[in-house]
Amino acid sequence: MNLGDFLNKHIQDAELKLVLYGNLGYYHDDVFSMSLLQFANAQSSFNRGGGHFIRGGSQNLLNYLASVIQDTGGQVLLGKKVTNVLVKNDKVCGMKFEDSLNKNITETSVRAHRVVFNGTIPILSNLLPDPQAQILLKKFGSLEPACSLFHYILASKGHRENLVTKFYKKSVIALQKHDRCRVFGPMGDFSIAINTRGIVFLFLALASLQQVLPLLMDLEKQSFPKPVFLFYSNRYKKAAAYDEQLQAIDLMHYNYVPVITSQEPKINGEFLKSKLSTPYLANFDYYVVGSSRFLHSMETLLLENEVNRSQIVIDDFG
Repeated sequence: MNLGDFLNKHIQDAELKLVLYGNLGYYHDDVFSMSLLQFANAQSSFNRGGGHFIRGGSQNLLNYLASVIQDTGGQVLLGKKVTNVLVKNDKVCGMKFEDSLNKNITETSVRAHRVVFNGTIPILSNLLPDPQAQILLKKFGSLEPACSLFHYILASKGHRENLVTKFYKKSVIALQKHDRCRVFGPMGDFSIAINTRGIVFLFLALASLQQVLPLLMDLEKQSFPKPVFLFYSNRYKKAAAYDEQLQAIDLMHYNYVPVITSQEPKINGEFLKSKLSTPYLANFDYYVVGSSRFLHSMETLLLENEVNRSQIVIDDFG
């Protein structure tokens, strides 16, 4: 028996069903093809022993892995998109990648004895040259895509049934097998313009640091001579990912300003003027990363202080 039929047979309350198969996404993506026995075994283990997570969150694991790579002479590159896997004498020998944040940077080739690919087979086949791609597709191309641990959460102030009826049903329930859909990420165009002004980054917690770190590293390589300020807003200090790396950026006039909103006011005009040591905010260009609400408040603040809209670059994380 499958999980969906079992729940429908014994339980009428829709909310209770959602609670009972809340962990479904870890095992499968469809209650009506999920084995009841398999789900029961996994769920009973969860009920007895609970879930286990890395203390401090998954960012701590990434920080540790990055530190191991760097401590052994390796380099961690952020914001790079692999465009080709290089093959010589029928063996993988490296890769090509482009900078996904700054399109002005030319494509780079890296040679390696081993390449570890953490992605799907269809994506890998598109990166390989034709002979190797065909071998891969011949072996795996006929297989059905497996369940992926990709989740999204819909939040609504109204009742769940209203959300499903008005919005969710039209966009998701209407999808058929093999239909394609696109999930949008950051909505901005984020690269450093050549200018004669200083630079201010206004950065909200939970936004992707991949948007900012590569830009800072590029400025570091250029020995950028103008003042650079990075305001990093978090509710608590322990939530500030990459805090040590941001402090360690080696720029001539670099100022890292963590803003801990549980202990001090949120970013406002007077706060910026005091930290930038100038009443004229228009002396800088601004790169703003964060939620739509954060972007709107920062843009409004800057425009009210006579900063030209052309001096404001944004990346919207929703």
